[in-house]
Amino acid sequence: MKKVVIYRAADAFLYLPTYIAEHRKIFQTIDKELHVEFCTPGDHQSGDIPAMEAMFEDSHKHDILSIALCDPLAMFSRYAPDILQPKDLRLIGALITKPSFWGVNKIEGELSESGIGHHFKKIIYYDEALTTGHFIGKQLRTVTGISSFGSVNFGQEINTLLKEQEKGTPTIAITADIVGLAKEAHTGENITINHRFSKNPRYSDFLTTGLITTAMNTNCPEDTYILRKVVEGIQRAIFLLRSSKEIACSVCQEIAVEREFYQDGQDSLTQDEVSWIIDQIYEENFYPMNLAVSKSQWVNAVKARGRVEFWEDDDIKEANNMYQMVVHQEFSEAATWQIVSEFGVSKPTPPSKGILGFLKNLVGIILGDAAPLIVRAGFIITLLASIFFSTGLVNLPLLVRSLIPGILLLCIFTFAFYDPALRGLLTRSKIRTIARVISGILAVIFLVGGTWLELNQKPMHWVGMLSSMPLGFLLSDFILWMQHRDSTRHL
Repeated sequence: MKKVVIYRAADAFLYLPTYIAEHRKIFQTIDKELHVEFCTPGDHQSGDIPAMEAMFEDSHKHDILSIALCDPLAMFSRYAPDILQPKDLRLIGALITKPSFWGVNKIEGELSESGIGHHFKKIIYYDEALTTGHFIGKQLRTVTGISSFGSVNFGQEINTLLKEQEKGTPTIAITADIVGLAKEAHTGENITINHRFSKNPRYSDFLTTGLITTAMNTNCPEDTYILRKVVEGIQRAIFLLRSSKEIACSVCQEIAVEREFYQDGQDSLTQDEVSWIIDQIYEENFYPMNLAVSKSQWVNAVKARGRVEFWEDDDIKEANNMYQMVVHQEFSEAATWQIVSEFGVSKPTPPSKGILGFLKNLVGIILGDAAPLIVRAGFIITLLASIFFSTGLVNLPLLVRSLIPGILLLCIFTFAFYDPALRGLLTRSKIRTIARVISGILAVIFLVGGTWLELNQKPMHWVGMLSSMPLGFLLSDFILWMQHRDSTRHL
């Protein structure tokens, strides 16, 4: 079995379920051969895009299955390198579905966004490396009209805030560093929480952090098994974390001794500070019981980011349409059913839908896990067979010789569009619509024309091949639509 490497965007305590799964060896309890290693590329400050880059670079190693734990929408960032194309990436689960950020200062009491605009003259937030914190900071600047700002790396925001306070500048800092926050805010002596972004209606249903891997991994049967078990392990860790505050505090106290969470010179968390962190996690409900990514979470995150980064309307629509291709729900669904089955709950068998239902199930079984290599090999073999039959090298009736290439090429295009590299051609709604119309017209022309030629003893063998191309396109498009429609349904 391949070794799994999960690249975290930062050594952030808010990735707590992954630390619990690692520390309590949950992955090994699921499968003894499942070895999962966590690391942060570069240093503990890293970022979303470096995590994705490291994951993508490792994807070419045959003995490693790599995953990035980061903001999934970083794939649309203008800072993302060309190798990180959304059509090549897959989101297999959501870890945090609310913005795990706080606005902090010395002022007591929580403030609305308008209240922040009245009280402060400067905002400190993360730089582009952590894309979610960066765009939330820019969004707050836009809403409040505060022009003065400072961008910092993860872990530097609270110290920067304290320095600004010493200067007398009314400043608010946006932080996701819950360890640093616990050190300064749990007593309320140095700073207090003024704004909880998780409770801001603007971000009520919002994708913040997820598990990203490559499209190639989600199409290999061996890799899909491993991915299901990884998602299951993290979901079990969330169940453990949310089972009770006492259990959560006990587990987190063990993990808190790890030095990777702390800035240089920072003391380890005390028991009171750990308890304070658990209280915040419970109050704000960051971690979902089901790691499925809903369409509304995706759309809300795209809309918010597009508004702040001044995306064109077409870019926002394209990113929204990517949901069907990028998000794969089967891993979170499999993890949930595996866990609940231990309580005697069995997954219901969907009712039979006659011939159409049978064909859909058959297509899913044959094509669902088809690896790109198999698809391309099948394409080449079928193409050679089509040429063989259409050139009259076998003694068959002319009509049969014309139909066989058509049937074979229809299979070619059906399989070809299950290749992840070709699925990207069908992601834009306008392209899909135009392709359907053109393919339908060509199919009718070629079929009618081919039939007339055959009946009038004027066989043209290439007609069968040409007519099958648009028909195969339409069929593959229809099958993709059925699978995508089913994949967007979650528990």
